[in-house]
Amino acid sequence: MKQLILFVFLFAILPFRLQSYAQELDSGNQNLVAGNVVTDRDGNEYRTIHIGEQEWMTENLRTAHYANGDSIPNVMESSDWATLSTGAWAHYNNDDYFDSPYGKLYNWHAVSDPRGLCPAGWRVPSHEDWKTLELALGMPEADLERTGVRGREERIGGKLKSTGAQHWRDPNEGAGNESGFGGLPGGNRTEVGGFDGIGHVGLWWTSTSAGAGMAWMRMLSHNSPYVDLLYADKQFGFSVRCVRGDAPPEEVPVADLELAEIRTDPVSDITASAAVGGGTIADDGGSPVSERGIVWSISREPTLENNRGMTLSGSGSGSFMASMSDLLPDATYHVRAFAVNEAGIAYGEPVSFTTPPEVVFGTVRDIDGNEYRTIDIGNQVWMAENLRTSRYRNGEDITYVMSNSEWEGLNQEETGAWAFYNNHAGNEPYGLLYNWYAVNDFRGLCPTGWRVATDQDWQQMELYLGMNRNEANATGWRGQNANVGGKLKAEGTEFWRSPNTGATNESGFTALAGGYRFTSGSFSYLSFFGYWWTSTEADATTAWRRLLFNNRDSINRMNYDKRYGFSVRCVQN
Repeated sequence: MKQLILFVFLFAILPFRLQSYAQELDSGNQNLVAGNVVTDRDGNEYRTIHIGEQEWMTENLRTAHYANGDSIPNVMESSDWATLSTGAWAHYNNDDYFDSPYGKLYNWHAVSDPRGLCPAGWRVPSHEDWKTLELALGMPEADLERTGVRGREERIGGKLKSTGAQHWRDPNEGAGNESGFGGLPGGNRTEVGGFDGIGHVGLWWTSTSAGAGMAWMRMLSHNSPYVDLLYADKQFGFSVRCVRGDAPPEEVPVADLELAEIRTDPVSDITASAAVGGGTIADDGGSPVSERGIVWSISREPTLENNRGMTLSGSGSGSFMASMSDLLPDATYHVRAFAVNEAGIAYGEPVSFTTPPEVVFGTVRDIDGNEYRTIDIGNQVWMAENLRTSRYRNGEDITYVMSNSEWEGLNQEETGAWAFYNNHAGNEPYGLLYNWYAVNDFRGLCPTGWRVATDQDWQQMELYLGMNRNEANATGWRGQNANVGGKLKAEGTEFWRSPNTGATNESGFTALAGGYRFTSGSFSYLSFFGYWWTSTEADATTAWRRLLFNNRDSINRMNYDKRYGFSVRCVQN
């Protein structure tokens, strides 16, 4: 099954000039050991750094030729990029302005081409090379094969990122560049040829395939001190770093072929109709694992021949995840992980789980006649959709503001206002974006018998969904252990960008990523973030809000400037 684990941020960002390598070393760890300068086929020079027992380039690759001198095609048209089965590169936004410092973006076909992408004596790092680097920076061995966020407490991502906000968007969380790696946020080219994420994320290919059509990669983010292990469609265009060495590390030979040793992992993200399972292959049995995945059924020991469903998830050893769909509500299932090698099919022990009952919605109408689904969550009744009214409860119009300058000036008179995202009515399914002055207007924003949810209303719901009291009173990201954010987010990628981490919507809240309107009037983050006002004031200029993110399963609590335009949810009195 073709699966994409990747997320990107959709913005136009102006890069700045490259901070010199010498400055980075002077401001960082004085124990760094600089390597030599290496030159690629095009004459581009790269600084290098010794990290543990490895030597890495400290800059992203910029070559337009393979190591043998053959040209790598520069493919600019999106339609051509999307259908490639051979190597290619592109500049971000097809603009050579981004070549330095961010480097070129290569598809994986170029990475795996036998003519070689890196200079002589260097190679594109494998998954194992990256693990060696991460281990040298302090990552626990238990994290090495874990997909998603890794190296949390050790700040592995921060040790790899270049410092400051010259290239990374604020807050460039945890960036110290103690390794000297100097990771930059070069963004990516998507599998359909679009561009995303410069200034926000840095993504690097490994030379290791993750199964048909997929390959392993690493990601660093401006708002995270971690390093993510993910896999993505080989059509994507990512940055490339080179590590010294002529060939990938040799595999340890094994003599006798046996079935792989595999464990079925616990099931997560369980909804009335779907769930996520997986497994861990501790030993391949002496021959490569060609296929792996999960099978599930009502019966206790499902097999590839006898099951209710089956999902493949790449190849090779280590941990993997796979989704289950079309499940029945309020039913008990049994799932087993499996691995196929030359010796045959190995199964893990079955793991059982029960799907919750199907969610039942009510309805309510606003003053404009818009109908909303409602949902019982604990002792509360919430709207299950973002507010779309253009009038206050008494029938008076809420000011519709399209101009950026007019929106920015609303603070002087504390005037309530709303807007469609990007002033485009086609974004109405996400709801309207309101400043806090509309939320706080005495004429009322919600239908009769309803109110804009307070900070305490949100906390009550969060506690019901499994958050502890200390977290509920805290600021920042909270509720990760209980998947509180995932329980609130709508499933799938219609209204959230992939990977929509943790999304189960088992609460029925159906949160959508409606983005926001900035105090200056500009719009950002549609399909990546959902922001919601509370009616609770924090101080004279700010009020409390909630935030959900496509790449987190937690929920953020913070106070923000009242001039922002956020979504609104109503709760019944």
